[in-house]
Amino acid sequence: MGNPPLPSDESYGGWTVYSGGRTRISTTLLIVDESTDVGTVVKALKARGLRPAMLPLAEDAREIVSRSRPHAVILQAGLPDWLTTLLFLGHRGIPCVLLGTREQLRRAQGRHPDCLPLLLPVEPDEIAHGVELVIDPASSVGQPEVIDLGLLQIDLRSRAVVVDGEVKVLPPKEFEILVQLALQPEEPLDSVELLRRVWRGSDPATVDVVHTAVWRLRRMIGDHERSRPLILNRRGFGYLLRPPRAGG
Repeated sequence: MGNPPLPSDESYGGWTVYSGGRTRISTTLLIVDESTDVGTVVKALKARGLRPAMLPLAEDAREIVSRSRPHAVILQAGLPDWLTTLLFLGHRGIPCVLLGTREQLRRAQGRHPDCLPLLLPVEPDEIAHGVELVIDPASSVGQPEVIDLGLLQIDLRSRAVVVDGEVKVLPPKEFEILVQLALQPEEPLDSVELLRRVWRGSDPATVDVVHTAVWRLRRMIGDHERSRPLILNRRGFGYLLRPPRAGG
């Protein structure tokens, strides 16, 4: 009614914009500030067949979410009322990918059961993959909700990882690698099989990418500081996970 005219989508790099009382239904709503490279995130989302929409920060996120009911929200921690927005999304059952610092992600723990926390800085493709995972957690068909290997627990629903009582925040690819290894502990998975299971043919990846991701995963779970690493590379057979032992 009284809203000013909007610039065309093209002037915003091709993504949909919400404004005032007029909304356009979209799969993924972005609530981020200028520190996030929105253009590359949007391209990564579109490459996966997802329809992104950008929410101007001046708008009321909860009102927009209530009207449009997006399939998922990408929320950046640190924005005004971000914790309140996160709780609102949880109450509405709307999956969320939360971008933030380690301290911000710790503050958010337990506030949204279907929130995937991603530690900044994070690659746009990892954000897009995270959106895929929260929208369709059944990409883990046949997997248990929780993998409990004693001192290592993985909650596939909340995507929480606990090692030796310490919560670890893992990016989507590293999380998926850990899940695949934990589903068959002590049994090796070669790089090609990990590539097939984790990347699922949707990304242009090679076994070198797998090696790099496993290296990052090892550092994230503290393997470089362990006398008995959790993840081993059995030359000629692949990577395997050894469940941690007390004091290891």
